[in-house]
Amino acid sequence: HRREHWMLLDVCEEATALGRRNWRKAQSLLRSKLPKLVREHIGSMDQIAVLFINTNRARARGLAPPGTDVG
Repeated sequence: HRREHWMLLDVCEEATALGRRNWRKAQSLLRSKLPKLVREHIGSMDQIAVLFINTNRARARGLAPPGTDVG
């Protein structure tokens, strides 16, 4: 997750630097790289949310695997 944030920030910083010289190239960079990175980030966050929900549901029903109880 943290790595994804750094990758998003790197693209934005690259676009900022590029935009000082050529705004069209910066725009092209953002259009080509940023959507894919954002989609991947959203996908991984969705997966984490599903795991969290399912784990909590299993705990509530007493079905959680041994060792998963954190409190």
